[in-house]
Amino acid sequence: MDVYSPEDSKVIEVASNIASGVEVKEGQFLLRLDPSRYESRLAQIELLKKRKELQNRRYSDEEISKDRNLAQLAVDLTQKRREHVGRRFQILHSKFDLHALAELDFLSAEADIAVAIADEAAARLKQKQLEYGLDARSRMNALLDMHFQHETEYLKSRISRLTVIAPCEGTVRLNVAVGSVTGLGCVLLSIEG
Repeated sequence: MDVYSPEDSKVIEVASNIASGVEVKEGQFLLRLDPSRYESRLAQIELLKKRKELQNRRYSDEEISKDRNLAQLAVDLTQKRREHVGRRFQILHSKFDLHALAELDFLSAEADIAVAIADEAAARLKQKQLEYGLDARSRMNALLDMHFQHETEYLKSRISRLTVIAPCEGTVRLNVAVGSVTGLGCVLLSIEG
């Protein structure tokens, strides 16, 4: 039975008791191919995870709560200002109808109400933007966690394929040595039994 290389790689270890003509048992360790490119990517993933955690810690739950409270306070204040300016406008409007108020004062009050409405709308928009941003951040973190998990599982499965164990009992005929470069499908060894 031939044992093939699962990918292009390099032999980094051959079991000390393995040589051509040696009897092996099923499941016995025979050799290992170089996993460094996968291990390197696993290390990168760990760094990316730590970086994400640091960024998330920078913007803690307490700070998020504070930002939400400030956004709500801005909405409340601009709403109260709009209500106050609206009442003032109604009073001035009734005086204007009675011709007791100059047209310039009335136009100034109209401008104040327009600014108050715009300020309230801007505060509500900023509040929504904060919530959308927090929601997007939360979803992005969930997607990143899922991606890191899947990629880690994939890389670990690739690394496990680089450890060659005897698929059956028999006598080994070794075709490679430490340092040998192998290609995908290259016969690493044969076991006759």
